[in-house]
Amino acid sequence: MPQTPITDVDSRRAFLHSALAVAGVTLCATSVASILASCEPDETMPTLPKGEVVRFPIGSITELQTVGGIAATVIPGINFNRDVFIARIAASSFVVFSTVCTHQGCPLPLPANADGATRIVCPCHAAEYQASSGKITRQPIGDTATDLPTFAASFEADTQTLVVSV
Repeated sequence: MPQTPITDVDSRRAFLHSALAVAGVTLCATSVASILASCEPDETMPTLPKGEVVRFPIGSITELQTVGGIAATVIPGINFNRDVFIARIAASSFVVFSTVCTHQGCPLPLPANADGATRIVCPCHAAEYQASSGKITRQPIGDTATDLPTFAASFEADTQTLVVSV
C-alpha cells in the first residue's frame, strides 16, 4: 500500500492539536491546584480575651454527678461558644477542654470506652485524647496533633457551679 505524503496542513494541525492539549492540561492543573489549596483548613485559632470568668451551673447535668463522668456542652463565652468537654476527675475537681481536634479541626465525639481505658477518638484521622484531661495519647494517621486547649475551672460545691476562666 502506498504511503500518503504528509502535507504542511497536516503538520500544522498536529502542532496546533499538541499545543492546545498542553495549554488545556496546564490550565486544568492550575485550576485543580487552586481548588485543592482552598480546601485546606485554617488551623489558626483566634485569640481569646484573657481574664474573663464564666459561672456555669452543673447540678442538673447527670453525667457530671459522679467522678469519671464527662459531658459535652456549650458554656456561653468559652471556646467561641462551641461545645466543650467537662470531665469530673474528683469530688470537687473538674477539667474543661475543647471538643475540636487540634489536627484538622474535626469535632470530637464523647469518649469511647475500650479495654477499660476511657479515651476520645477523632473520627477524621484517629487521633486519641485522654477523656480526663484532653492530653494527646495517639497521634493522627500520618500527622501530628497537640493537647486539646483547656480552660481553668474551679468548683463551688454549695451552689454546684463551675467557675471557668478564659
